[in-house]
Amino acid sequence: DGSNFDHWQHGDGRPVSWHKLDNGAMEVRSARSDEDRRNKIGGDIQTKDNFGDCQIHLEFRYPVEPGKAGQGRGNSGFFFQKSYEVQILNSYGLDGLWNECGALYKLSPPKVNAARPPGQWQTYDITYRASVWKDGKKVSPPVITAKLNGVLIHNNEEVSHVTAHAFKERTNDPQGPGPIRLQDHGNA
Repeated sequence: DGSNFDHWQHGDGRPVSWHKLDNGAMEVRSARSDEDRRNKIGGDIQTKDNFGDCQIHLEFRYPVEPGKAGQGRGNSGFFFQKSYEVQILNSYGLDGLWNECGALYKLSPPKVNAARPPGQWQTYDITYRASVWKDGKKVSPPVITAKLNGVLIHNNEEVSHVTAHAFKERTNDPQGPGPIRLQDHGNA
């Protein structure tokens, strides 16, 4: 429920190194130095439990970051089964492209750019239907319906491949339930 990190861990199983703020929010804590990396600070976090079909309500905000542009502005992501990303990015006033807030990353842009300005709380309400497999063969792909700030941005959108950045990783469809992952992309 977001009140603590009890049900979260880093991908390698270590305890979460992100911050828990006084207002109850979780804050990305990225490695900023070699010392941070040696101390294993930062990195994506994921649920300890696995999920298939689910409904998610997520609240997030990105900061004002003067001088930053494009993918360097509050970049993060929310992943189903650790593999299918709904993008989080400061996209206020932008075009709503395939790599901006609300996009199914590298696959499908949001139907409407409903991103709010930096510093404001935003919401995702997402229904996720996991892929169906039979005898090791995918029968149907995952399907996502998503609202960003109450605005429908994806309606029963089929996810034809893993939303990985690298093409070679896009065919590694997960079978069965998987963790929910929150991305540490090096931005607040």
